[in-house]
Amino acid sequence: MRVFAPSFAGSSSSPLLAGSSLVDREETDQTLVQLGLTRVNCKEEILALSVLDYVDGPLPDINRTGHVWIFGKAIHGVEVYIKLKLVDTEEGDKPICISFHAAERSMEHPFSE
Repeated sequence: MRVFAPSFAGSSSSPLLAGSSLVDREETDQTLVQLGLTRVNCKEEILALSVLDYVDGPLPDINRTGHVWIFGKAIHGVEVYIKLKLVDTEEGDKPICISFHAAERSMEHPFSE
């Protein structure tokens, strides 16, 4: 099992910055509009994740093979649910943001102060 560590914040050589994907979902698009964010801003928010934003994972992906990691982050006063996954590709692991939307319920952050 691979470990997904959000230690890539601020790195211009981050694999998330270079080759990541944001899954196209209506819920994501609605959240981006609600928060006044672009997809580039969304990627910046993901890059700025820290261990304090960690909620859970690795958890089995219920839709596909592999594992997912859950983060929650307050963006413009809205708690955003962020689900990330590493996917095996021919070029190596590729980070994917599966979910980026307003949280449906309160999230516990085990490493928050």
